Amino acid sequence: MLQKGSRQALGKINIDHVCNHNSYKKPGSINNIIQERVRINKIIANRKRIPSESELQNIKEFSFDSDRIVQVLDNLIGNAIKFSHKNSNIVVTSKIVDGKCFVSIKDERLGTSDEDKKFMFKEFQKLTARPTGGENSTGLGVGNNYAND
Repeated sequence: MLQKGSRQALGKINIDHVCNHNSYKKPGSINNIIQERVRINKIIANRKRIPSESELQNIKEFSFDSDRIVQVLDNLIGNAIKFSHKNSNIVVTSKIVDGKCFVSIKDERLGTSDEDKKFMFKEFQKLTARPTGGENSTGLGVGNNYAND
């Protein structure tokens, strides 16, 4: 599962579908992918002076669709950067709980309004939150990635 939160976890996105539904699964290290995506997204985060770090539990390799996980991580980390104010922090963690892998992206923004939560996983929904550094926001990210999951 991936968790996305502001100060506290706002919710969980069940990605069992992502990891178990197709033939694109192959063994790999989720932590290696997380470290790579944090490193790549730091280029954007540095423009807003937003430090990003990872706190990763030792997790054995398992089979998953790495391309899809990269897409999900980039969307969630990108949104954390896009909607966070300068000099705030982003922390990406991984851990195993009851035999399941959890990844959490935690930032310091205000969070998602109850009204926006009703629409955030529907396709083509633009929510009320606006990027804090003049970035573009199409409204396609979260709904496009998860609407059918």
